[in-house]
Formats: sequence, C-alpha cells, structure tokens
Amino acid sequence: MLTLNNKEMKQALFLYTCIVLLSSCKKLIEIGPPRDQLASNSVFLDSATAEAAMTGLYSNVANPSPGNDMGTSITMFNSMSADEAYAYGQNWYDDFTNNSLTPMVYYIDGLWSTIYKNIYIANSVIEGMAASPLSEAYKQRATGEAKFIRALCYFYLVNEYGGVPLVMSTDVHTTTRQPRDGVDAVYDQVEKDL
Repeated sequence: MLTLNNKEMKQALFLYTCIVLLSSCKKLIEIGPPRDQLASNSVFLDSATAEAAMTGLYSNVANPSPGNDMGTSITMFNSMSADEAYAYGQNWYDDFTNNSLTPMVYYIDGLWSTIYKNIYIANSVIEGMAASPLSEAYKQRATGEAKFIRALCYFYLVNEYGGVPLVMSTDVHTTTRQPRDGVDAVYDQVEKDL
C-alpha cells in the first residue's frame, strides 16, 4: 500500500487542483450571449430589431420621470434657467431658477448621466446603421433620427452647462475622461447632426 507524507500529499493535492482548474477553465471563460438581450452585433441585422433599438432610444428620451429623464424635466430645467418658467411651491428647483447649479444639486447627476446615456444609444444606432445590411433608405432614416436625438441632447447640455464633452463614439475607453469642448464646437456639432 502507498503511503504519502505531508509534503507529498500537498504536492499531489496541488497537482490535482491545477489539472481540474486548467481543464475546466474553458467552460468558465466562454460565456454565451444573454438570453434576454441582443448582442450589439446582431441588433442592426434586420429592421425589427433595429426598430426596437430606435424605440428604446425614443423611450429613454421621452421618459417623464423628473430627475431621471430628458423628456420633461430637462426642458423644464432649461426653461427655468432661462427665466421662461418657474416652479411655484417647489423650492428644490430654485437652483435652476437662480442659475446656481453645483454638483451638490440632486438632479444634476441624474440629468447629466441620462443625457449622456441617450447620446451613447444614439451613437450606437449611428455606428450600427453604418455597418448594417439593411436598405440605404432605412439606414439613412434611422441614422437621421439618431443624429437628431444626439443634437437635441447636446443642445440641452450646452444651454444648461456651457461647453461639454462631445462624445461621438461608443468606445468608452476613449470617451470616459474626455475633456469639455467649447460652446462653439458643441453648437457646430448640433448643426452638423441636423
């Protein structure tokens, strides 16, 4: 009968662990696409999924939940900043009315991140349509709609914050720390998109 001392036992256990981990590693690394989502490379292959992407973009833009949307609240906040509107009885909006926005204002982070989320989705549609096998007429229409939404987002951003980062791609590695662009550059991009 084979007997192992403590050192040999540890070496055998280590060897066995390495064999198990290395042989099963491939199963852990290969992850299939999510079951409840489409992979980005398959969204723009047919008009039904491309239309769903556009509907999602419009849904995000029109969501009427103040502080977490662009639809109603960003229009209201820009109007208050321009002295076109006032929220009576709602003193938490006074920072917009008085043009005294700071990072501590509750709505700022929600508005900023939601608008940039919409810009990201619009950029995704623009990039997806460029590589799509769909008809040119459909691609031009969808790209035009996405550029309009992107222009609207930048119009709201530049009117509320002045110069903002012009994010024109979906590559988050290059756009995450992008500096602000000047007001004129933002307006030029709005005009180009329209």
